[in-house]
Amino acid sequence: MSVICTPEKHLKPLEIFCRDCNVYFCLKCLAIHKSHEIVDGENYFDEVMQQSEKLKEQFKEQLILKKDEKKDKEEHFQNEITTQYEKQVELVDKVFRELHDQLHVKQVNIKRELKSHLEENSEKHTMEISGLDNDITQLINIINALSTDQKGKSENQNIDKVKLINQITNHKKGTRKPSEYKISTLNETLVNTTLDSVTLIELKEKIIRSPSQHSNNNNNINTYINYTFQFHNEDFYKDNNIIIYKNPI
Repeated sequence: MSVICTPEKHLKPLEIFCRDCNVYFCLKCLAIHKSHEIVDGENYFDEVMQQSEKLKEQFKEQLILKKDEKKDKEEHFQNEITTQYEKQVELVDKVFRELHDQLHVKQVNIKRELKSHLEENSEKHTMEISGLDNDITQLINIINALSTDQKGKSENQNIDKVKLINQITNHKKGTRKPSEYKISTLNETLVNTTLDSVTLIELKEKIIRSPSQHSNNNNNINTYINYTFQFHNEDFYKDNNIIIYKNPI
């Protein structure tokens, strides 16, 4: 039974590279790649090494660009996002502090007005109660005078009592006008309108894009990074000083 080459193991050294299949192979496998573009393995290795140097320089350029881009983005975030946030927090504190001050002044004025109305009403109430106390005293005196037994009284005392009765009889009875109190309440409509206007205070949003680097090679950076990723994940490795690709890139 003849032994044949496999992708994992060849019978002879891997000295030839197939550009179409992107693999190294030995002379035993030449028939498989008969119609393909093939080159000497060492020449291809030198070609790859030259390409590697070019890629390294390109990576260095991209590294500088990425560092500059990182710096620009950090400065942009600090200036446009963090600083803006701090300014807005300060503004919010200022606005609501002013609102609080205005509300406090309004609160004091309204309470002062309520106190003034209370004092005015208290004065009216005191006068009304004082008048009633006077009426009560007079009524008690009259009742006592009318209840006095007239037997044994002097003629002058009897005359005084007659005069008192005549005065009471002829006196026009009148009623004291009741006091009018001023009652103040908050205007609920205006209060609700004010509260509603406070709820209308809100944030408005806008979009600010972070700065981007513009470079002729910038569009290829992902390709370069993917290339490096493949390299470090051992998509190819060295064997006997020849790069052997395990999988086509």
